[in-house]
Amino acid sequence: MKWVGLFVGIIIGLVLLNGFAVAQGGRDYHVEAEVDNETPFVGQRIVYTLRFFAAADVALPVQTRYQPSSFEGFWYGGELAEQQTVQQRDGRQYVIREIRTVLYPLRAGSISISSAGIVFPATVFRGEETLAADPLLVNAQPLPEGAPEGYNGAVGQFDMVVTIDRNEMAQGEPITLNLVVTGTGNVEQLLPPQLNLPQNWRVYVESPVYRPLDDTATLAEKVFSWQIVPAEPGEQLFPGVTLHFFDPVSRAYRFISTAPVPLKIIPANPVTGGSSSSESAAVSTGLHPLKPVPASVDGPLSGRDNGVWLYPLFGLPLLSILAVLGWYHRQRWLAQNRLRLQQARALGKAVRDLQSARKLPSEQAYGVVSAVVLDYLFDKTGVPVLGKGHSELRGVMQMSSVSNMAADRLIACLERAEAGRFAPLETGSAQGVVTNTVEALTAVDNEWRSG
Repeated sequence: MKWVGLFVGIIIGLVLLNGFAVAQGGRDYHVEAEVDNETPFVGQRIVYTLRFFAAADVALPVQTRYQPSSFEGFWYGGELAEQQTVQQRDGRQYVIREIRTVLYPLRAGSISISSAGIVFPATVFRGEETLAADPLLVNAQPLPEGAPEGYNGAVGQFDMVVTIDRNEMAQGEPITLNLVVTGTGNVEQLLPPQLNLPQNWRVYVESPVYRPLDDTATLAEKVFSWQIVPAEPGEQLFPGVTLHFFDPVSRAYRFISTAPVPLKIIPANPVTGGSSSSESAAVSTGLHPLKPVPASVDGPLSGRDNGVWLYPLFGLPLLSILAVLGWYHRQRWLAQNRLRLQQARALGKAVRDLQSARKLPSEQAYGVVSAVVLDYLFDKTGVPVLGKGHSELRGVMQMSSVSNMAADRLIACLERAEAGRFAPLETGSAQGVVTNTVEALTAVDNEWRSG
């Protein structure tokens, strides 16, 4: 028993000694943090790196986990794939675990990145301990004055390609416009460029798609899509699209544009009955069958085969014409009243989408709230509102007789959701924002007066 007690004491002593080394950040384990650019422009991509050094000759006592900073004041672009290297330092070999996070400053001025670290979970011998890196300070520079009209926050270097699914279509048919923006910058945050289309063209915005194009997400693309219905027939010219952006390398505003695309809109033809015109043509030309009619079918019918059952078939061409005309007029009515139907269904659609957001993680729920509010205003007005400022959105509602109180209440929900997307809020806040947004949308919808 004496030897057993001595052995247990040695083990406990080694564990406590190792715990002390962890807590003090001593020779066995330590962490460091850095950013690749301490003076970025607002919206410019930077990478925050945490390095965890573990001595190669000492085994980790427990499985560790990464504890990120809150990254308050930054748009969180996600973590890149971890890297592991071996390095000699101070006469000792270390295994280095490198964790990199993509960030974009949201405002100008000094922004502190609070401590990130590595957590050693609690064991039977000691409590939970954390190796924390020193906080870092980033001095974000404001974008220069003189931003061109149409600039919407793009920072980086970009290329752009526009494609249309076809250049010739019948009047009333939609065309699909795809705009692919590729570049190195805040690609994920890009808002769609303004389409300078005639006022009477109908435009339906689809959800954009973001895709990293390399392992470091330095190069990425974002695809914007629209369904567009030109109003006038004839030769039309789809105008070019322009993207304004700030280039942090040249420290200047630049732009790229696509060339106009010619369109041919074929006028819609009135619906006519095909069988009646062909029969009239046959009568007027005096054409006859090539073969004589057999006597078995040319003679009169008798008994049950007297042809009475064929009489209803004579009305089928007329019924077909009436059905086609009815469908045609219904499609015209739907096209003319699409906005009214869209307005009537806007609130129900928004509430259903918000209810589904209750089951999502907080960050995704905040994103759904922002999208639902913008989709609701688009459904009510028929005009894209993506990229408009809060004051413009408030003006859109006020033009439809929505009171200042109701409009401000909805804008507050939108601001709360945007804050939740870009900076963590307290637990449970997302559910409260969803509930408040449902109530605010209901209040706005009760006051909305369609033009």
